[in-house]
Amino acid sequence: MLGCYDDLSNGWRTLADDRTTDDGMTLEMCKTHCVDDNGYPFFGVEYGEECHCGWRVDEDATRVGDTQCGMPCNGDASQTCGDDRRLNVYGVEDTPDYRLTAFEVNPLGPNIVYQGCYTDDDEYEWALSERIVWSDGEQSVRKCAWYCFYEGFNLFGAEEGGYCMCGTSLHQDSIQTADSECDMPCTGDGSEKCGGPYRLSLYEWNWSNYRGSGGSAARGAVAPSSAPRGAKLGIGAGFTVVTEKPPSARGSAGKGRSVE
Repeated sequence: MLGCYDDLSNGWRTLADDRTTDDGMTLEMCKTHCVDDNGYPFFGVEYGEECHCGWRVDEDATRVGDTQCGMPCNGDASQTCGDDRRLNVYGVEDTPDYRLTAFEVNPLGPNIVYQGCYTDDDEYEWALSERIVWSDGEQSVRKCAWYCFYEGFNLFGAEEGGYCMCGTSLHQDSIQTADSECDMPCTGDGSEKCGGPYRLSLYEWNWSNYRGSGGSAARGAVAPSSAPRGAKLGIGAGFTVVTEKPPSARGSAGKGRSVE
């Protein structure tokens, strides 16, 4: 659970893209409506019977103490469904008792489309250059995907085990190569592959699956920001922003590129 939020405190819904009510509301019912049936990455429950969906949490939403979301769900009194103007929000992050993310519902599709393994060369700037972060021990395909998603980018990729790159277009000199060249384990999840030296595992978010996003051409309702929004939800925890790309070759993960 991402937390308990004060809903409508600023005149806006915390999750504003879709809403339904049911006298038998449960967490599973709300998840089915928002995530399974409509592709939203976030869902929330309120006042025992309300279910709210969104493709992002409102930036001005105020998180309050979890004890303020203590009303039992109408359909299952063992679960809590917010309270009066209090919304339990679920989505990007896992919790020990209720693991719910769009990745776990649809691991790499239909929301995410693998594009292949692409070259990245010191002769040009990064293959994806609009937002680049590095992590010694936190990187995974899943975490990179959500980081770039919440920053407003439709393309994302992993490189050298620990780099996460976001962008809206691939560098024109980057070309597709064999998937076997993107075989470096991610620093945060050894079961996943995060590119390789000079090799980028490239993915694309399928925005058309997100109601209200305007489809792939619109890249969602939020534009890329110079100030990372993901940090507000802790999505960027463990990431360091990369500031430059030196001309020297990179011999192993994390070497040859400068971070701050």
